[in-house]
Amino acid sequence: MFYFRFRSNTPPKTPRQASHGFTLIEVMVVIVIIGIMAALVTPKLLSQPDIARHNAAKANIKKLSAAVELYELQQQSLPQGLSALVKPEPGVSGLYPPGGYIHKDDLMDPWGNAWVYVMPGQNGPFDLISYGKDGVPGGEGVNSDLSN
Repeated sequence: MFYFRFRSNTPPKTPRQASHGFTLIEVMVVIVIIGIMAALVTPKLLSQPDIARHNAAKANIKKLSAAVELYELQQQSLPQGLSALVKPEPGVSGLYPPGGYIHKDDLMDPWGNAWVYVMPGQNGPFDLISYGKDGVPGGEGVNSDLSN
């Protein structure tokens, strides 16, 4: 049988040189750095869904405006409310699409608030308004009002 014996030519290490771990202060410094980075990044990540809903609301306004204008072309009048785009109002005599002009889920903005439909509008024959995330007129950023 063969036996291998390793012999080191280096002198034995002092206890400080032999340690392979981290000191408590080093660990605490790393934790503080991670905490600072998280504090800077977290607000940006949390605001992304609200920004996406704000952009979706802008797209929905265009979609609803197009549906109202198509309704006006086919029925020769503006609808009395947005629910007329989902199912026909009594007395509608013109062509009406079998599935309606929009789906009933489109009656709510991305934050779950009902769209405000004003006829006649201040900016044209009708106005479509979403009051943003807070659901209250006015505001800034994702709380700002959107209209056609």
